[in-house]
Amino acid sequence: MKKDPKLQQLSLLSVGEFGRICDLSGDKKLFDSVLALFDVQDEETKQTASVALGGICLGNIKRCLPMVIQLMNEKKDYQYLLLATLKEVITHTSYQVYEILKEQKFINFLFDYSETPNENLRPIVAECIGK
Repeated sequence: MKKDPKLQQLSLLSVGEFGRICDLSGDKKLFDSVLALFDVQDEETKQTASVALGGICLGNIKRCLPMVIQLMNEKKDYQYLLLATLKEVITHTSYQVYEILKEQKFINFLFDYSETPNENLRPIVAECIGK
């Protein structure tokens, strides 16, 4: 049975919104399922999955943000989508996220990536730094 991308996107947006107000970080299967959608063919579904992952992170920043940062170091193919996740977290959060980023020395990582030859990564890195 073929999965409807629009239905997947609606489900992802719902999970992301729910994750903003409720801690979903304890459900590793949910986190992994959303992350698995980074590999689908449909680009809109990939982008929606990165936003949903950001919503899940907002429910428990201290637990999820280090996992996203670790994934960025391990999964080079996901970097753009994980940067979009990070942007979602930065855009919708408080000072707490900046302390975690500082602890993880992630700002240095972002500045290193601002000089990447990858034209696709530079704009989103700049947006993350600018927030």
